[in-house]
Amino acid sequence: MGSNPDEHTLARTRAREENDFGRWQRKAEFGVSEIPSLALLQTVEAVIRLGSFKRAAEELCVTASAISHRVRQVEEHLGRPLFEREGKGVRATKDAVHISDAVAAAHASINSAWRAAANALDGNQVAVCCIATFAEHFILANHEDFKRKFPHFRVHSTNVTYREGGMRENYDILIGIGAEPSGDWECKKIHSLAVRPIVSTKHAAAAFRDNMLFGPLLDTTNSVMPWPLAAQHLGYAIHPDAKTITFDSLLGACSAASHGIGVAVAPSWVAASYVRTGAVEVIGEAPIPTNSYYWLATKKGRRLNAVHDRFERWLLARVAESDAQPV
Repeated sequence: MGSNPDEHTLARTRAREENDFGRWQRKAEFGVSEIPSLALLQTVEAVIRLGSFKRAAEELCVTASAISHRVRQVEEHLGRPLFEREGKGVRATKDAVHISDAVAAAHASINSAWRAAANALDGNQVAVCCIATFAEHFILANHEDFKRKFPHFRVHSTNVTYREGGMRENYDILIGIGAEPSGDWECKKIHSLAVRPIVSTKHAAAAFRDNMLFGPLLDTTNSVMPWPLAAQHLGYAIHPDAKTITFDSLLGACSAASHGIGVAVAPSWVAASYVRTGAVEVIGEAPIPTNSYYWLATKKGRRLNAVHDRFERWLLARVAESDAQPV
């Protein structure tokens, strides 16, 4: 996991390590107890996925000390530690990673089963899969209006693009970015992607100055604007010692930037929403264009006619409203 600001929180939970070792050793002698509750196991998964006790606490809506207590409970069930101190940070053990992977897989399986059951309840339901950044800003941000006008629509958001193997379940409508689906899908371009580098207002002075980016530079596994290219557009150089931190999702990188972790390249509308809260400032005078665009795909043979057309018009109107709001 590397160094993180939660080392003191974890250190407090390790204050009685010597006593814990004896208790874990005795537990190992008599066998491991029953499996911990799903809530406890989800806590371990969240800490590893988000890379931080603090961010796991924010996602699960509990305190950082509660996260530490839950991790300690899982460790006591297992009979050995899940996280080890490494320099000024902490490192997840192999046991922790295996547990996290299993919980994530179980969650995906439960999610799929739930959606299948929910689909069976309503033959008129329209299943939509949308890339997470787009869903959060254009659908979830207008949730009440969306549910009132499209009560039979069910939206699943994902960070895995179609090219990466995502969005492959039984959906009627896909909203994605990058490579388009082919075969059974009719696709339409709905919005070109432009980006703005963002940084926490408190972190700005340390992150860039004198046309130099000092970072940390927050990237994503499926980046649409690599940092060398973004720096070139800005007319900035990247400092040789600038560190790069890679996130699984664009929203995760943008959230980290707003919390002062580093500098992220955000879609222009995401940047605008953060700027309006006062959490970040943008770097550069204008949005940076990309070759990527968002598309809407409808499954052939499941054309929803008037309902689909109404949803498409509603979505394009939300995009237009966002474009009209300058950063």
